[in-house]
Amino acid sequence: MFCENCGVKSAPGERFCGSCGASLFSDQSYSEGDGPQEWQPHVQSTRIPTSHKTVRGASIVPVFFPGLAVLLTFFIPGLGQLYLGRIGRGIVLVIAYGIFWIISILTIVFGIVLLIFWIWAIYDANNATRYYCNYVQRTGQAPW
Repeated sequence: MFCENCGVKSAPGERFCGSCGASLFSDQSYSEGDGPQEWQPHVQSTRIPTSHKTVRGASIVPVFFPGLAVLLTFFIPGLGQLYLGRIGRGIVLVIAYGIFWIISILTIVFGIVLLIFWIWAIYDANNATRYYCNYVQRTGQAPW
């Protein structure tokens, strides 16, 4: 399927163009007698919640970068989640990391737990960012 707005080919099943963000659904239906038609730019109007700003009939959804989420989490676990807008989860991870640090000073066992927690937080920030980007690509809306 080709985007009616910019002409870029999109994967089957996608609802929005990966290049310009326009809706890929068309109101046109073709009969058997219709042959290939010349592509012409067309902007479709879609119903958008009033809480979103709009550009050419599509809502603006923030874009997040997995590398930045991982980098933030590398320094302080939970910052990657805060960057993604998952405030509750981010605050819990930052507090848990602080508690693990305090306890790890007392025992070596908690130092190992702290290391495992830190690695898991980096992995989680990467997966959450990729999930967010894939969800936005498919639906055009933020998942949370």
